Amino acid sequence: MPFKKGNSFSQGRPKGSENKGSKEFKEALDLFMTEAIKEVPELYNQLDAKEKLDYLAKLSPYITPRITEQHLIDDSENADQPLFITNTMVITNERYQKMKEDGRIDEEGNLIE
Repeated sequence: MPFKKGNSFSQGRPKGSENKGSKEFKEALDLFMTEAIKEVPELYNQLDAKEKLDYLAKLSPYITPRITEQHLIDDSENADQPLFITNTMVITNERYQKMKEDGRIDEEGNLIE
């Protein structure tokens, strides 16, 4: 039976409240992981060299940041770019030309305050 607007029997779970099943699962998982993590060093020592490398490769994305194209860009190219844009006026071309003639806009198109 679908929910009908104006239902007075139940308002549902309050906004922001946690689902009881999800909360219990998270608590059980937390307890399990707390105990399981204690066994990791012993299990790691039992691995051969190839398995250890595989383990580290799978674990590394959770420890070190992933290199993206953004990290590879030379920041010297963007040195002249402003961090914040302050001039956000929307004007017509005619008004822009008039302001430029009056000396209120510099040669780069920035507003002179």
